[in-house]
Amino acid sequence: MNDPLDLLKHFPPIADSDWQNLISKDLSWQTIEGINFQPYYRRGASNLQHLFDQNDWLICAQIQSTEILPALEDGAESLSLLIDQPTTLSKEMPVDKCPLYFRGKAVDTNLFYSLCDIVKSKGLDPSEFQGAVAFPEPIEPDFVFEIAQGTRLWTHEIDLCHWHDKGASLVQEIACAFAQLSDIMAQLKPGTSPNHLYLRIPIGERILLEIARLRALKIGISTILQSYQAPIHCLPFMGVSSLRHKTALDQDTHMIRTTLQYIAAIIGGCNVIVSSQNRNELMIQHILRNEGKLGIVSDAATGSWMIEHLTNALAEAGWALFQQIESLGGLQKARSWIESNIEQTHDQRSQSILSGEENIVGGNIFLADTFQNETPEGKSLIAPLDSIRLRTETIRYKGNLTVQGRCSPWLYRLINLCGLKMDDHQAMITVIETSDGYIARNSNDQQISFNHGAPLNVTAGRLMTLMESHAT
Repeated sequence: MNDPLDLLKHFPPIADSDWQNLISKDLSWQTIEGINFQPYYRRGASNLQHLFDQNDWLICAQIQSTEILPALEDGAESLSLLIDQPTTLSKEMPVDKCPLYFRGKAVDTNLFYSLCDIVKSKGLDPSEFQGAVAFPEPIEPDFVFEIAQGTRLWTHEIDLCHWHDKGASLVQEIACAFAQLSDIMAQLKPGTSPNHLYLRIPIGERILLEIARLRALKIGISTILQSYQAPIHCLPFMGVSSLRHKTALDQDTHMIRTTLQYIAAIIGGCNVIVSSQNRNELMIQHILRNEGKLGIVSDAATGSWMIEHLTNALAEAGWALFQQIESLGGLQKARSWIESNIEQTHDQRSQSILSGEENIVGGNIFLADTFQNETPEGKSLIAPLDSIRLRTETIRYKGNLTVQGRCSPWLYRLINLCGLKMDDHQAMITVIETSDGYIARNSNDQQISFNHGAPLNVTAGRLMTLMESHAT
């Protein structure tokens, strides 16, 4: 009988240094947050941390008050309503069917008490009703927490979308969340529990970083709550889709991006995940739960050494920036300083996307041949590129383009963005490579020059003016 196969003899352990020597340096990269990504991580690179026990989530639809029944029929388990104008709540609000989350600049005590009256009128115990009546800033934390006593309503919101929409990096968002939480806790009377406080968090599609960001938030929040001797050590998270890279023209790409965002929100431990009132987006969440079996394991990222490393890196970087904010007197006093830093981050990211340095599928690379005529999303960094693509539809005759010289990846993106095809026959535009860039010339002998790596939207606008001149 043959001896048992000794796998260790044939496959001896391999040292990290041996692996590292086989890996190209190109596989390592750094994010805009300054976090280094290594090609691989092995046991011991970070500490294993199981951060939360919650594993399921509520599927929520962002709706208007007239869309309640359709949203529930389409699979929503909770509803989010934006109240920006004084509103009288209908007595038919489905407080007995699902949690309701109200937020917006017109949320006030009248709406809060009106909601409580509707709950009582349906014979429900206010202490069992879930949802939110998030009062807008500025507010007194003690007041909104006291008014919610005896209910399970969230009445105070830390909204990271505010910083995200300004262009904050993940580290800056984390630091601002820590700083705002610290300011809130410092204002509370001793012994007051922040159990009516929640975070509203935009979730992007960089799935590993997004999961790590959510876990890093949980670490820092727990530390802050413990330092203030709060009776709770965690806060609920409401995840919403980031619009930063949304292309309004390519809905198929948008759905894929949205799916990645939902996966990150689920694995990262969001308690509520908000979809637009779109049946397809609600169905994505149901598929992820019922067929993808996400939400079965709590903190499923535990033990993934890459995510553990990113969690620690983001938590440490966010905490260090939070300490800087605290040294300046807290978030309110440091607001102009942090906003200036965020503006620089926004400009850096925008330049990277518009120049084609950073790939955004459906935005500056792999564009759909056909697209819907939709208004570009105002909060998206892709909006200037979407506007160019819409402009191509107004040109009566686009024709073809020929390139004399090297067609770089950047030039190919520019050509694709303008809706042109490369063809040496019957070309309406000729692009000639020069020592410092390119010259584009139409058949009327009009020409423009542009540099390699210039903002795609600006260069495309000039090229399309040349095309329009030819068409006329």
